[in-house]
Amino acid sequence: MTLALADADAAVVHIRDTGTGMSESFIRDRLFKPFESTKGLTGMGIGVFESREYARQLGGDITVSSTPGKGTAFAVRLPLASEETASAANAVTLPNAAQTDDPDCDAVTHQPGAGVAD
Repeated sequence: MTLALADADAAVVHIRDTGTGMSESFIRDRLFKPFESTKGLTGMGIGVFESREYARQLGGDITVSSTPGKGTAFAVRLPLASEETASAANAVTLPNAAQTDDPDCDAVTHQPGAGVAD
């Protein structure tokens, strides 16, 4: 996995594996189609679809290239925050440890019990 600036406006995360790969027809016809799963009853078939839709809502995209028998590469391109969007994000008040009623709540993840030492 690598992270790079694509240009002044976007960052790209590259994820590559050396697995079985996917055919062009699978990528074109099934990969980004909701409720298509190769996992039988254990998968819902929405993970890659939802990920791409979310990236697109943010102004980015997810692309894929693959070679059967050699592996797959995904590129997740996301826009960088502009000064305007960064200012708006900084204006949002997020909960912190002091605002959490649970004394055993982890201050970072806000997961109950995550901050408890054994």
